[in-house]
Amino acid sequence: MNGDGCDDAIVNVGHGASTTFAAFLVFDGTSLAEVAENGSPAIFIYEGSVRHGSGIECRSTKGAPELVSRAVSDYTSDFQWDVVERVYRWPTASTLALYSTASSVIQVANAYEQPADFARYWGLTCGSVRTPGWAFTR
Repeated sequence: MNGDGCDDAIVNVGHGASTTFAAFLVFDGTSLAEVAENGSPAIFIYEGSVRHGSGIECRSTKGAPELVSRAVSDYTSDFQWDVVERVYRWPTASTLALYSTASSVIQVANAYEQPADFARYWGLTCGSVRTPGWAFTR
């Protein structure tokens, strides 16, 4: 996850009516540490309902490991999904820092139609972890 080559852990730490809250544990060089942002535990949300979703993706861009959090909703129009993407990078082995934020719109042809690549906006993808299973079968 943070690019150090060690296995990391994803822990579900809570849930809402349609969402799951996740925290991450990484090896900081001496022990397991909960990933932090601005001195507090970094908690991310995934899953959602038919009108909103949140997804988490671990990726690498030009050799820099990143954690991406996406939120999507169709509340402003039945024919579009508003997306906010936050990209975090690792200044230390157990600390995340916000690197960039971007907003975009996904147009759909039919009212309430789900965006393509559904799992990107409702799932969690980190290494070999792909959850929830239903998000990757659409």
